[in-house]
Amino acid sequence: MPDIDTLTQRAVEHYEMQSEDKKKLEHRRRRGLAIGVPIAVAVVVVGVLIGVAASQMEPL
Repeated sequence: MPDIDTLTQRAVEHYEMQSEDKKKLEHRRRRGLAIGVPIAVAVVVVGVLIGVAASQMEPL
């Protein structure tokens, strides 16, 4: 049976690994938002511009 120091060390290592994993996931989420939001805004702006241009055209 492992002694209390070994168990404590394992618990600390496990906690540190969990903390690092959470940081990585948070970083990925933020990076995804940083990429996804401007793309979505660009799509909306292009759609609005196409709509405005279409409304300004003369009927055939």
